[in-house]
Amino acid sequence: MKTLKTLSVSITIILFVVLVFQRCSKENEAKTENLNAGITITTEDLQIESKIIGFKEKIAFVKENPFSKIGTDLIEADSAIWFLEATINYTYGNPEKRYKEVFYDKKNYTIDLNTNQLALMADVSQTYESMIENLSSFYHSINSPGKELFLVDLEKIEINNSQLKIELTAVVGNIGNETNPFGEEDYWQYGELLGQCEEFAGQGIGLDAAEKIQENIMANRPVCMPHPNCYYHYTDLEIIIVSGDKYINENDDTPNDNWLDYLMFYNTEEYGFDNEECLSPEKMNFYYNGMHTIIYDLEAALTTPPYKTFMECDIESLRITGTGNVIIEHKAYITYAIRHLVIRSIANEDLPLEL
Repeated sequence: MKTLKTLSVSITIILFVVLVFQRCSKENEAKTENLNAGITITTEDLQIESKIIGFKEKIAFVKENPFSKIGTDLIEADSAIWFLEATINYTYGNPEKRYKEVFYDKKNYTIDLNTNQLALMADVSQTYESMIENLSSFYHSINSPGKELFLVDLEKIEINNSQLKIELTAVVGNIGNETNPFGEEDYWQYGELLGQCEEFAGQGIGLDAAEKIQENIMANRPVCMPHPNCYYHYTDLEIIIVSGDKYINENDDTPNDNWLDYLMFYNTEEYGFDNEECLSPEKMNFYYNGMHTIIYDLEAALTTPPYKTFMECDIESLRITGTGNVIIEHKAYITYAIRHLVIRSIANEDLPLEL
């Protein structure tokens, strides 16, 4: 059996919590305006909130006055996407909680553009209302008393034939407490929702190693809590896709043997399969901690700007065939965003709203 491969779970969690809270402290030290009880806020935070509130007011006015002059105001395509995403997250998002289980929904929207790729405010307003209506339907379709809208992410698909096509991804979370890392009964199939393996085969059907690692990552996500008179909202969401073979395990004393070769699960028939689809508790904990390293250190440094706040991850399992070499791996979709501090006021005292 190889050595130096299983990271210490307890030490890793402690280190990550310390690092996150240190980062919160450093961010607070860099703030430009001092408030009571040591709470601070940047000029950028105030400007961002002001922009979002102004956009919300336009949306509300156009909704009540569909033939108003404001409805003919023009907005750039990229700005429309930014404002739609930021406003929904500002108004409905609940990012400062831990979610053990997450639910996803994707929908596409189209906004007409003129020849200069500008959209009418009336069309953007109508799209916003349609998004909220669909989000509410998705939210209420989930049978869970602890559910909350976690975040939405908007991505531009294309601009074609004077139309802006957008994909909205909604993430609803089911609140859960911290969970312990994997124990002696945690033998899980690598993927395909095949449940557990070894003597526990037949249990946990509908789950797999990818789902369980994702579940624990989300349940143990560090949360920086603001002062009771403040809250955080997030803008500029960014999704980074990480394949299983992106990060080599530098502590691997025998590379290319399908035994913890990478920080994420990645096995190839080229190196020989020997019950590789069943992940033992040792492997589960290794890949769990490997994802922590990827999320909070390696990939966080690559965001724009660097070290955005980690929001959530979706880990899927893949079986790649047809190339003369079978590959089984995990693939992660990691979401980051820029965090902004907001002081509660009459304008936002009821936020976040429930859909």
